[in-house]
Amino acid sequence: MEEFIAQIEAERIGKLEAYLEENGFTDHALTTKEKRVLEMFEKGEVEWGEFKLGDLFEINPTKYYRLKNEEIISKNGTVPLISNSSIDNGVMGFSNLIANNKGNTITCSDTTLGAETMFYQAKDFIGYSHIQHLVPKIKPFNRLVAFGIITSSKISTSKKFDYGNKFNREAMKKTIVQLPTKNNQPDYAMMETLISAIQKQVIKDVVLYVENKRV
Repeated sequence: MEEFIAQIEAERIGKLEAYLEENGFTDHALTTKEKRVLEMFEKGEVEWGEFKLGDLFEINPTKYYRLKNEEIISKNGTVPLISNSSIDNGVMGFSNLIANNKGNTITCSDTTLGAETMFYQAKDFIGYSHIQHLVPKIKPFNRLVAFGIITSSKISTSKKFDYGNKFNREAMKKTIVQLPTKNNQPDYAMMETLISAIQKQVIKDVVLYVENKRV
């Protein structure tokens, strides 16, 4: 039994290492700038402002194929199909059809109780019914900025919606998020550095966990 458990543990650690490597999450050393911004955050010295999602994004329904799921999804597909799921980045499966929505954007279901289905989509993708596409007015926009906005959106919408009051497109537009600010405008450079620093802190804990399990 001990050998069986050890084998499962080794397989789990191997998958975790592969995930970190594949997603570029192996470097957890903080830069001087990241250390400074993280220290400011921990001391409450970061200035925050409130902004509407509708001012930061063009929000419209995603484009989708009016086909059955089995006509869209392929075993060897490479184009993600984004559904109403709150797990796996909203990906239901992959397709060989042409992507009809641009990546480096955010998606969110309009049938849920908040932003739990809000995900950053790096690649061009295929939409699904009731999925809203948040195309940034923000420049530059990237994964780290998106993570900051998504996290703030989840905090802002927590327990504010119910089955009779869904988090639909109009609600998304009106949602207020708190972001680092400078001169009364979102400070995306600060947010990018802060999210990078926090991410590295989390990665460090995971890497140390993996290393301890390998000893």
